[in-house]
Formats: sequence, structure tokens, C-alpha cells
Amino acid sequence: MNSMLEQKIKDKKAVISVLGLGHVGYPMASLFAKNGFCTIGFDVAEKRLNDIIQGKTLEEIYPLLPTTDVAKEKVLEDITKRLTLSRKEQILGNADIFVVAVPTPLKENETPNLIFLENTCKTISKFIKPGVLVIIESTIYPGATEEIVKPLLEKSGFRAGIDFYLCYSPERIDPGRIDWNIQNIPKIVGGINKKSCDLGCMLYSQIVSKVVPVSSLKVAEATKMLENLFRSVNIALIYDITKLFEKLEIDIWETITAASTKPFTFMAHYPGPG
Repeated sequence: MNSMLEQKIKDKKAVISVLGLGHVGYPMASLFAKNGFCTIGFDVAEKRLNDIIQGKTLEEIYPLLPTTDVAKEKVLEDITKRLTLSRKEQILGNADIFVVAVPTPLKENETPNLIFLENTCKTISKFIKPGVLVIIESTIYPGATEEIVKPLLEKSGFRAGIDFYLCYSPERIDPGRIDWNIQNIPKIVGGINKKSCDLGCMLYSQIVSKVVPVSSLKVAEATKMLENLFRSVNIALIYDITKLFEKLEIDIWETITAASTKPFTFMAHYPGPG
């Protein structure tokens, strides 16, 4: 493989396709377009595409998941000039880079439901060509990129890390926050090889303030898992403590404030509807 894609990224001539236009993919596609990249927003949901085409903000499309990344403004004219929305697969044939941001919910038995990711990878495999870059942002378990994504993409007849580049970069958006958004949250990038990681870092450095490369796909995947576990454990902890303190007639907010005065080993977590 040569550095043709590297030069395209530097010159902002790489065509980027973002697959999945939810609360992660929609802001990401808009940000690529805003920064000068010809961008394809692909989604199989016709209603979602129509909402975006009509100029609805993310807050209007997802009222329970507000975000400031695309909120409080219609899709800007300079974005729409570079952002093409479609649910027709053929448009993906123009892409140099594929960014996958489809949901990965849990099944009823609490095992990962990867059907959206699998179907998206099957779609991408039809349009893989030498020198393209595929980046997975969907939340998956450590090892899934190599175990599930890679074989599906290689049905194209091309080999990951040899004929095309492959990265994992976990999404870290926290909907509703004002202080942290898609542009200033550090972006973790792991690749199937160093060249893949370097290209992924180069791409994201065009749109975010800080990129953090890691040594492998699994480290990037495990980073997301650790972040989610930390949040899940602490949400459960503060929820149960709140119920206990209510019975004991203890003010949970005052207690958290008091505990927060300790300068080490304590991080405040707050009860909420989640």
C-alpha cells in the first residue's frame, strides 16, 4: 500500500462515509463536512434521513439525547454543500474512508446484539478497494474487530492491514453535556497495524483537538469497556446508596459535597433518573 490516502487526508480530498446517523454519526458527519471533507451520511432509516434533510437538529430528532454538537442551529449551508445523505448503497462506492457508528444494543439475555454492525460490514465489503480505511466506532467487546469485523470485510477479497487499513476508535459522546463535546473529547485510536493507526490519527486530528494512539485494536476496545464499566458500577453504587440514605433520612447531596472535600481517592457521582 502507498501513501495516497495519507495525502488525500492532508489535502482534505478524501471522501468520508459515515454509516449510522444517530447521536454519534450525525454530529461526526457534520463535523467532517464542516472541516472541508466531502462526506457521505449513510443510514438505512428513511425517516431519520428525511428529518436531517428537513433541517431538524439532533435535539429535535432525539429529544431524550440532547447534545450541543449539532444543536440549536439548522444544518449550515457550508455543511450541506459537502454532506450528501443517502440510504442507497451504491453511493458508498465513492468513499475512501468508512466510519461505522451503528448501535450495538444488548439482547434480552444481555449478550451483545451485533446484527447492525455485521450488516454494515457486509455492506462495506461490497465497496472495499485497495488503500481504503475502515474505522469502527460502535461499542464492542475486546477482540470483536478482529473476530467479527475483519472477516466480514475480507469477504471483499482484500486483506485487512495489507490491502486496506482498519482501526477501532470508540465513541465517547456524553449527550447533554455542554463542557465536553465531540471536538474537545480526546479520541482514542487503535489499528490492526501501525500504518492503520497512523492514518486514523491523522484523520481525526483534522476535526478534534486531541488524538491518543494506542498499541492495538484490543487496547482501544478495552478502553471503551473500562470506561463503560466504571460508569455503570458507580451509577449502581450511588443509586443504591441514595435509596439507603433516604431511609436513614440523610441528605445525599450534602453527604456527596462533604465527601468531595477529600483531595484523593474520591470522585463524586450523583443520583439521577438514569
